[in-house]
Amino acid sequence: MLIVFQILFLLLCMLLVAVILVQPPKGEGFAAAFGGIGTETFFGTKTTQHINRFTIFLSIILLILVIVINIYGVKRQKTEAPQDTPPIGTQEK
Repeated sequence: MLIVFQILFLLLCMLLVAVILVQPPKGEGFAAAFGGIGTETFFGTKTTQHINRFTIFLSIILLILVIVINIYGVKRQKTEAPQDTPPIGTQEK
């Protein structure tokens, strides 16, 4: 299950980077690389507001996923840790 969360994390990170690159900064942004069209004409009207909301939504989902991965990883680490093994320096020869 941890692997599924980690794959979702990577996909979400790539999607978040793409959405951030599409956002229009003071210049024309990433859309200018595709022929110099502005984001309003490239994606439709009022896209800045929708892209900003989508970026916030993805950021919140990413934060929740990071917390879930951390909690799940700590629980898994506790259950898989060997209990009977003595520390490395105290083994008899």
